[in-house]
Amino acid sequence: MNAESAGTKASSVTDERNSKDSDEVVIYAHSPILYWWPVWLYGAFSWAATALHHVSIDPSGQKAVTVFPSPWLGISYLCVLFFVVIFSNIKARGLYALLVVLLLSLLALGINWAIGLTRLFDAAQLLEVYMNQAFFAVTTVFLFSLWITVVFGVDRLSYHRFTVGQVVEEHVLGHIPGVALDTRQMIVRRLPSDFFRHTILGLGLVGLGTGDLVCRPNAAGIEPLMLENVVRLSSRFKEIKRLVGMTRTD
Repeated sequence: MNAESAGTKASSVTDERNSKDSDEVVIYAHSPILYWWPVWLYGAFSWAATALHHVSIDPSGQKAVTVFPSPWLGISYLCVLFFVVIFSNIKARGLYALLVVLLLSLLALGINWAIGLTRLFDAAQLLEVYMNQAFFAVTTVFLFSLWITVVFGVDRLSYHRFTVGQVVEEHVLGHIPGVALDTRQMIVRRLPSDFFRHTILGLGLVGLGTGDLVCRPNAAGIEPLMLENVVRLSSRFKEIKRLVGMTRTD
């Protein structure tokens, strides 16, 4: 075998391998904990801010604790927490997100008409919420540990492989059998985007984003396959549709 033929054979093997690798898309569905990154991130900021600039108080008369001098840090932490709790669980897809924004705007206008937003803000300034440095440290470490364990550990114990004409459910733990679905005449649909979950909490504004995918097999008695909170689904959906539309020839 001369060098030219050997090179041609090696090139064909490489092209075949690359073609095979490209005919597969691996999808991981994530838990809603994926969207809790603002809480531990802002908690880390609050922890650092309190460590760098604090005052010591002794509310119990037994041990002094360090807190940030201004109550705005505790109030802002609660705002971040409440925002994530609400919008990581409430689904506002498509026009419903616009409806939520509209209702919040109407609520603000109603409050302004009834008592005045200025008076409300003045009353809020009387609210003092202090969280000591230990609180930010404990919650940040716990939430970050939980987040990274679930997102990069638990959620990756099972996944779905979209191949030519087939969707295969795989499990990292070998004792759980996988399920293979035929994609002939399967309907694959990306659900409408949720502005708060997919765009804001899913970092869609910076080019990442998440999405929800539904696969409906053309077979009686088989439930639709629902894959929620898939990272960067927008950039992979076209390839998924191509693979689902192809027919196996082997």
